[in-house]
Amino acid sequence: MQAVLKPLQGTNWHIWSNNLKTINNTSKLKSIEKRSKLVEEMEFHRLEQLRLWREEMHPFIIKYLVSLECVSDNDSDLGLFVAWMKVILDRRARCLDILNKADAFQQNSMNVDEHDSIRQTESIPIPFRFEHICREIGQIYEALYYCQSSLQDEENRFLDSLPNIGAKLLLNGQPMEIMDGNIANVPLEWVQAILFKLKDIKGNKKNIDIISSRSSKFRKIYFTKYNVWLAIPMFDSEGLRSSNQTGNNPYHHDNKLATFVVGLGDITIVNVKGSNTSDVKDVLQTVVHAFLRLKNVNKGLNYKQSCIFTHQNVSASDASEQMQDERHDLVQLLNGMTLSAAEQENIADIMFF
Repeated sequence: MQAVLKPLQGTNWHIWSNNLKTINNTSKLKSIEKRSKLVEEMEFHRLEQLRLWREEMHPFIIKYLVSLECVSDNDSDLGLFVAWMKVILDRRARCLDILNKADAFQQNSMNVDEHDSIRQTESIPIPFRFEHICREIGQIYEALYYCQSSLQDEENRFLDSLPNIGAKLLLNGQPMEIMDGNIANVPLEWVQAILFKLKDIKGNKKNIDIISSRSSKFRKIYFTKYNVWLAIPMFDSEGLRSSNQTGNNPYHHDNKLATFVVGLGDITIVNVKGSNTSDVKDVLQTVVHAFLRLKNVNKGLNYKQSCIFTHQNVSASDASEQMQDERHDLVQLLNGMTLSAAEQENIADIMFF
């Protein structure tokens, strides 16, 4: 069912993303001919996405887009529409989850082999939710953007209306996915279009990003604690060092994600579970290396990111006093990391984190 509702997130998007990574990886790109071939493949898959949009897009997605266009100019209507859409999709997802658990229980009661039971449980698809619709809208925009010369007259309006919808959803408090976590790629044109539209609406604002050792609702905590109800863009890494991560090298994934998130913001809030900061030390070391390499490539870059550490779920009332020595040790460690990284990158004017 999900393949029907979000066809643009299928094979074409995966191949396009892998080709883009290969083009930007000099160790894998051996010749100009190979690069030209990859670019041609990318153009083909974007045209395929455009064809899917025209011929195979589910009526639900089309009606959803038209409805969003109608309510996007009214904040109350937009908020109500999105809230009810989430309720309906979440209710459907819970029903599917109950059915899947019932099927698994029935299989276990019939003495099915344990290995087969685990395999069936792992094959249960992820429920279709609101964020999948937003991701599909992003791919629709990307396909239209890259195929502008092939667009029909009625399709051109989406190049302006879709980023406007995305910006209005952000201002309405809805999170926007920047990186597609399934394939670790960013739909750059879609994200850029939304941020430009957001700048047109609200002006040039500072950005805050959050690096957390576990997934958290830190944005709500921040708003509640400081009584901030303004349009502040916040980028949440949605948890690092999670025990639920799968794959051969989850730490490599975390390091890339931390570098990406820090590069987006003007202020980085590192949210640490409890008083233990060991989870984020190696991540920050990777981030320091990444920024120094960027600065070494482009001398005109002037990074002024600020870094703030917050400790969540600290029970002791005098934790601030107790952690003075640990905070001092952490600062010294980060300064040592920065100095060592600067020496490796032959940068002499950076001495402290």
